[in-house]
Amino acid sequence: MKARFLAFWLARAPRERAMLGAAAAVILIALLYVALWEPLVNQRAVLAKQLPRLQADLAQMQRSIALIKAAGGAPGVARSDDLRQAVTASLGQRNIKADIQAQPDNRLKIDATEVAFSQVLDLLSGLQRETGAHAVSADISSQQSNGIVHFTAVVTR
Repeated sequence: MKARFLAFWLARAPRERAMLGAAAAVILIALLYVALWEPLVNQRAVLAKQLPRLQADLAQMQRSIALIKAAGGAPGVARSDDLRQAVTASLGQRNIKADIQAQPDNRLKIDATEVAFSQVLDLLSGLQRETGAHAVSADISSQQSNGIVHFTAVVTR
């Protein structure tokens, strides 16, 4: 194969070799552009478009962490009302639609399928602050790239 190519190449006139070399260089540059450069530029544009939203999410998370830490230092407010009613009221104040299931040991399982991540953090800090309840476990999974998550938590007092 190599000998065949070398014979083909040597059979060409110097001017034709120069033109074939230039054409090969142009094709190589075009392939590198399409295969490497263009996807990188497109991905950079996508990331630049997402950056402001991600920065806002980060700022909200940092504020929520500060609230949770502040609420964690103070003892929770013990309420005499039913935990289910208190959790339902807290969900209602935040317009979060969720299924609530009773669990053993005075625990409740909250399952919300479509809720903003910032609302989840606000709910968790609010539950402790308003009802004295705290999350025993929490699972947050992203369904979409717009900050909407599926949230499941087990809370108790």
